[in-house]
Amino acid sequence: MNLKNQIVVKLHRFFEFNFVLVQYPQHKDTHYTSVEYITSPITRVYWTSQDTFCIEYMYETFCDMIVNYSTYSRDDGSGKQMIYLYRDFVGDTLSVKGCVDFDLCETVSFIVE
Repeated sequence: MNLKNQIVVKLHRFFEFNFVLVQYPQHKDTHYTSVEYITSPITRVYWTSQDTFCIEYMYETFCDMIVNYSTYSRDDGSGKQMIYLYRDFVGDTLSVKGCVDFDLCETVSFIVE
């Protein structure tokens, strides 16, 4: 497979009715899952999500995306992006998008249960 100018994003979890299911451990306040991707070696992958979380710190509220803004692929082109989850996401469908160029993106959606 020629991966130049290409990105393949996968979330390795259970599928049900064409949705990826992510199990949230109910005994935890926060949790992480991840997406794995493959692209060209040592390539910057830009990440975005419409899904956010907020924290309060010193009487201020700070909100951020559930993914970091960018990662780099390894020498073999593989990579991993962590996704932040918290209890309020249970029952929601979340999405993350990885891009190696403005018009070269892959999106993965998943249900937190």
